Amino acid sequence: PSYGHFDVAEHDPETENVNMVVTESQREGLFMMVGFSMFAVVPSLLWLFFPIWVGTDPSLPASQRAASGSSDAVSLASLIVTLSATTIGFLGAWKAKFLDPDNWLLFGIQTIIVLLICVASSFGVGKLCAKLLPDAADVESLFG
Repeated sequence: PSYGHFDVAEHDPETENVNMVVTESQREGLFMMVGFSMFAVVPSLLWLFFPIWVGTDPSLPASQRAASGSSDAVSLASLIVTLSATTIGFLGAWKAKFLDPDNWLLFGIQTIIVLLICVASSFGVGKLCAKLLPDAADVESLFG
């Protein structure tokens, strides 16, 4: 730089603070993205593996489905939502360890509420799609 050139940003004491805030925000954003991505996989894995573990056939109607060694019908959806909520609650409490360890219960409850909102909204979208696209509701006709 020339003798008369003075870079204000280079000598500003707030620049270091701004850079630190931007770096922490980027790191926290990355952590949140990875955390939500990992948390989103849990219900799908439960839906995939839980029927095998319980010993039910998910292709049967709920009235004909029964767990191994049980005469009562098992509602896979309610069991999976319960397991998902429990697992997500523990993951939310674990996440509090990184952000605010004193409020672990609040973080767990918040993640369970977010899960239930997501489940309800996805169920609503699925029902809406089934009403608007009645042929798409019959999966066998699409791939058969």
